[in-house]
Amino acid sequence: MLPPASAFLSDLSRRFGGHFILITRAWRREADLRLAALGLSHATAMPLMLLHAKPAQGCRQHELAQSLGIEQSSLVRLLDQLAAAGLLERRGDPADRRAKVLSLTPAGARRAAQAEALLDTLRYELLGAADPHDLEAAMRVLDHMKRILAPERHSAAGDAG
Repeated sequence: MLPPASAFLSDLSRRFGGHFILITRAWRREADLRLAALGLSHATAMPLMLLHAKPAQGCRQHELAQSLGIEQSSLVRLLDQLAAAGLLERRGDPADRRAKVLSLTPAGARRAAQAEALLDTLRYELLGAADPHDLEAAMRVLDHMKRILAPERHSAAGDAG
């Protein structure tokens, strides 16, 4: 019988986990405060910025949900808000009539660029003075966590059971 997982956790890994959660919440709260000036939240800005990164071809709804790491049903509510604000449009996908392709309106592209600029300022304030080697080390840890928590890993494990 294996000892409980807590026996293997170092104080450092426990502190890291606690800090990670608190920092994530604080980062999102600060982003929400700044994005409110644009009539956005972190949740509504993320789809705009991802679509802004691929303006020519647009993006299917399910691909955007996957990129954001959220369920399609949650994304639909965000997209409804953004479409009602005139920031994005949905159109039928000529290759698959069941699918919708999303693209930004000109107003949506402007708002996405403004949101990115606000968040760049936040990133600079939080990380600008950090040693690049420390950021690289932090990214390795986060990438490791991301691989372990990858949605496809969990769905494959669920399918096997």
